[in-house]
Amino acid sequence: MYVENSIVNIVGKIRNMRVAWTSPDYIIVRGNSYLCALITLKIAESLQDQKKFQLSQICTSQHHNEKPVKAEVPFSISKAMIFPFNKEMHAIARYEEMLSFEAAKYCSLRITGQVGRTVADILPGCRNKKVIQDINTVAWDEFDTLIIGHTGELDRIIGAGFKKDLFQKSLAFGKNVYSLDPLPDEFKSGAFSSKLFSLGFDEKNLEKRFGKLYKTNKPVLAVIGTNSQQGKFSLQLELRKNFLRRGYIVGQIGTEATSPLFGFDEVFPCGYNGQVSLDLPQTIAAVNGMIWNITQKDVDIIIAGAQSGFIAYNDYNAMMYPIYHQLYFTALQPDAVILCINPFDDVSFVRRTIYAAEGLSCGKVIGIVCFPFDVMSNWQGNFGKKMRISKLREEELKRMYKNDLNKKVYMLDREDDTNKLVLDCINFFC
Repeated sequence: MYVENSIVNIVGKIRNMRVAWTSPDYIIVRGNSYLCALITLKIAESLQDQKKFQLSQICTSQHHNEKPVKAEVPFSISKAMIFPFNKEMHAIARYEEMLSFEAAKYCSLRITGQVGRTVADILPGCRNKKVIQDINTVAWDEFDTLIIGHTGELDRIIGAGFKKDLFQKSLAFGKNVYSLDPLPDEFKSGAFSSKLFSLGFDEKNLEKRFGKLYKTNKPVLAVIGTNSQQGKFSLQLELRKNFLRRGYIVGQIGTEATSPLFGFDEVFPCGYNGQVSLDLPQTIAAVNGMIWNITQKDVDIIIAGAQSGFIAYNDYNAMMYPIYHQLYFTALQPDAVILCINPFDDVSFVRRTIYAAEGLSCGKVIGIVCFPFDVMSNWQGNFGKKMRISKLREEELKRMYKNDLNKKVYMLDREDDTNKLVLDCINFFC
């Protein structure tokens, strides 16, 4: 069967074949290699008789695959309003200089206690002095796009109708909407579809190639972590910024829905509230295809980030197993891995994570990046305010991991550490 729009353009049924042999004279065989020989024979006969050949004529039937649909933002962004000011939006506030547009306004609801405060007041170590405004009183003529993040918590407090009203208000003012959550059903099609965007990945975005996987000759660097909320996406942006500053051509795959806003080449939206509808083999093929697409751009390095934790802390609940994250990582097949940790992680758990990552990828964990904040030791426990660890604790962690695991530790918020990490990455690949 001849297949259109696929790198695998001939498909045949595996069957028993009687072929000439040495001893005995004939033997019954089956397999792809023999089917390949049969197709080669048909091509040779066609070249001999007609001096040319067409696969569609050699094959007995034909199958047409629809070309994959590229999920691209259907509008350009000049000035954006960001709402709400939660975890996913913090990276935008910290790395505004890496955006291709102006982050004109940050908004929230008064119920959150953020309105009137500066970004720097909420984000430790951030120099952004913009004041967070009330979404209900903001001037809508000062931006062209609403970037709306995950609103699950707000929906539970004030009702899901608020988001639909915000969508309708945006469209009434002629604004584009970039949504991190799935679009409400009533906005998924119609006259306004060109002004709305939400990331997703399903079969229509997948190149049909019958499971065949590509190989890349570009170095692949992966970022994983022992847990969530460790600054993994911030680290990916730091790596991107640092490599670009040194003149390298960077290809990048993100799993955060905000990845396209920073110019990432590919996005596999398997993060919080992600919209991926693929089975396991399709997932591997999809991620592998993204690596191949970036390879064609002749980049110097490919950086890819993963989500949340990498292995389970315990076996008490099935939901503890991050199988999908491991599958995504396996499909990346990175050459080098950077592991993000917490100051309070147990060394034995970090060791297990390193072994798992190196076992699944055949790559090497070349460094550990520590999220330098720990929960305060008071009655609030994990719900209390996080506090920056001391310089003494930093040195203790670096010494401990060097002695126990022979791994260097870099602090996420120290520029000299991230510079050293990038140099170590370059030395590893050179």
